[in-house]
Amino acid sequence: MFKKINLLLDATVLSNAFSTANSDRTGVFFSVYEICMRLIQSNAFRVFIYCAPGRESDLKKALDSFHVLDKVVLPSCMRTESLYRMEKLKERVRQRRHQKKRLSRIWYQLRLSASRLLERFNRFRSWDEKYELIDVFLSPFHGIPERIKQAKHIHKYLILYDTTPISLPEIEKPNMVWFKEIQKSLDPSYTYFAISEYTKKDFLRYFPQLRADRIHVTPLAAAPHFYHCTDTRKIHDVQRKYAIPFGTKYLFSLCTLQPRKNLVFAVKGFSAFIKKYQIDDLYFVLGGGHWDAFIDILKSEIDLLDHIKYKIIRTGYIADEDLAPLYTGAFASVYPSLYEGFGLPILEAMQCGCPVICSNTTSMPEVIGDAGIQIDPRSQDDLVDAYHRMYFDKDFRRSCIRKGLERATLFSWDKCVQQITKELLNESYSSGLYHG
Repeated sequence: MFKKINLLLDATVLSNAFSTANSDRTGVFFSVYEICMRLIQSNAFRVFIYCAPGRESDLKKALDSFHVLDKVVLPSCMRTESLYRMEKLKERVRQRRHQKKRLSRIWYQLRLSASRLLERFNRFRSWDEKYELIDVFLSPFHGIPERIKQAKHIHKYLILYDTTPISLPEIEKPNMVWFKEIQKSLDPSYTYFAISEYTKKDFLRYFPQLRADRIHVTPLAAAPHFYHCTDTRKIHDVQRKYAIPFGTKYLFSLCTLQPRKNLVFAVKGFSAFIKKYQIDDLYFVLGGGHWDAFIDILKSEIDLLDHIKYKIIRTGYIADEDLAPLYTGAFASVYPSLYEGFGLPILEAMQCGCPVICSNTTSMPEVIGDAGIQIDPRSQDDLVDAYHRMYFDKDFRRSCIRKGLERATLFSWDKCVQQITKELLNESYSSGLYHG
């Protein structure tokens, strides 16, 4: 007899689908998207959606755009009538802000606050009549809510990404709130999915109460829109779109511009390399959103490189459809990050046929293997030597491209989600919930 497992899936991260904030649509967003879409489409689960307070409207809009609304069960606070009432109140508050009637404005603000409190309460209450139906809960990013922790019959699962807030506390303070939420969810009776062997070891090192046999390593993968682009015209069109001079070589770095990515080190090494070897046909392209607190620091450092600052091109956020042509057209990808739970841009570059220079620390050796150059992310000599070898040794560069394309085939989202599904079902087998 076949019984679908009732899976309560925290899809809150997907509410960032239409966000214009620089830091919202990062590698985590795309990873959560790939995992959630495959679980929702799986025949093994009946998927119930969980959402953090205040994000319901955005999440419903996102699920609708992904064409999966008819495949999931929504809490009452995400149904049309509840969302409509909340949106009407928000609109009235916006209107009153432009009017001089202070008491009326305060009244609507109080009503909105009360409505939000009610919605927060209803978010928990809305599942009360169905909580006994839920078999497993999976959070692909956030910590596990208290209400779920209290439900003893629900098996809890959490994906672990990294320990940067405690490994690099001096530069990862903005992530402390998120990580404290994770810390509160670390219970030895729960089951975890670590995105790399290094992440698993790190969590066991910092949180020895966890059990190694309950942390399963499930490597991430690159999305399908990262591919080896063979359309020369498309590559040239995209390069022109992002103001990359025609006929020149360029190094490409794609990431959120923030201190941990070690970008000041990367551009200083670039400056030292082209100055030492009198290179004139090489540019450095920085792509991706940014932390507001870091961007001015990066600009100041680039301005100090007066003789070559015009060779450093900041593109800002890059459209998904432009990424493969940019990677394939690049001379090499540079990723000297100080810490990575996985290092998705390394895999994305390899999948596009772009040779990679990356750090030899944390999880990154697991991803790159022998398909590129690994460096000490604090050694400028290492970086300049890597630039030199990639630039002057054509046979080595071609070998990196070939090995990178081969290695990228070892990672896939189907494999990742199959591993997650297997563990969810194994727990259910042992509990007598699933019979196949």
